[in-house]
Amino acid sequence: LLGLCGGATTSVRAGAADHRVAGLVASELPFLLSPGPGVEAAPPPVARAAADHFLRSYARKLLDPEAWRRFLSRRSDYRSLLRSLGVALARRLPRRRAGGGDAWFLERLGPRANLGLVAAFQGCLARGLPVLLLFGATHNAWLFSEIAPGLARAAPGGAGRLERRDIQDADPGFSLPEHGRAFLEAVLGWVARHGTLDAPAAAAAAGPAAPAPAGAPFSPAP
Repeated sequence: LLGLCGGATTSVRAGAADHRVAGLVASELPFLLSPGPGVEAAPPPVARAAADHFLRSYARKLLDPEAWRRFLSRRSDYRSLLRSLGVALARRLPRRRAGGGDAWFLERLGPRANLGLVAAFQGCLARGLPVLLLFGATHNAWLFSEIAPGLARAAPGGAGRLERRDIQDADPGFSLPEHGRAFLEAVLGWVARHGTLDAPAAAAAAGPAAPAPAGAPFSPAP
């Protein structure tokens, strides 16, 4: 199965529930629920990768006179700067060991965490499905980096079949021609490495698909 964003969410849930699924390509997989009825509209926590990106951009501006003028004239985003600095510094402190419980994921994703999708993704890894994750330069990529250790720890045997590819500077839809080509090359290369991905006969004979895992409603190494 191959899906983009919401389609990736559906593919992961199907892969966890249906033994006929032999592999997944999930692009821009969103582990946050969209704000709406029953979903808190709070902003997600700043991912450590996002904080580092923010700080690197400020570091490059240290030699830029115009950036200093903006800073001294109070036109810079002080709140974001301080928030990112705090997160980046916290990254250097000893952290609680990666776990697989809901509390661990909520701590990293915030109240909009799609715990149902987390459970389904863990189910795909537990099944040993080959999974390719594709990301552009987006918050989805940063947030996945936040929770990857917990996902791998929950299904250590399946983590070895997980591949990730980040397409530099790409938007969420990989709409520019060069990004679209990179996306297609990544998918075709992955399929070639894994053969035809035919579902095993035993899995095909397992009978009707199991019900989708319970959890939150619907809303991925470089």
